[in-house]
Parts: sequence; structure tokens; C-alpha cells
Amino acid sequence: MDATYEPDFYDLVNPESFRGDAEWYRQKAKECGSPILELGAGTGRITLAIAKDGATIHAARSPKMGTSWSSRPPASEESA
Repeated sequence: MDATYEPDFYDLVNPESFRGDAEWYRQKAKECGSPILELGAGTGRITLAIAKDGATIHAARSPKMGTSWSSRPPASEESA
């Protein structure tokens, strides 16, 4: 199988109702406190949610994803 990861489409094709992980990570971040290091940040969906809660968070992702975040916000941010 030859698949390509497309970060601009990831949040669109993986709807929020199927994840259920954002709230869990946000709660863990609140329990642990700042600063937080997120490895494998991907599209930044979890990073942004934790940062909006007021935590200091540093994120790293694979060099294969390029050097900049997606040009659009994660799908969960577009309706906000």
C-alpha cells in the first residue's frame, strides 16, 4: 500500500466524534502543569487546544511534514 500523509486533509477526514482524544490530553495537561512537550504534534490540533487552556506547550513534529503548520486551522477550529 502506497499512502501519502496529507496534513491539510487529516482533520477533515478524521472527524472529532471519532477521536475523543483531545479532552483526554487537555485534562492530562491540566493535571501535569506547564511546561509541556508534545512530540509528534502533527497538525497541531492537540497543541492548540492545550495552549488555549493557558498552558505553555512546546511542540515538535516530523521533518517529513515540512517546516510550517498547515495553512488552515484544524477542522475543529474552523467553526469557532
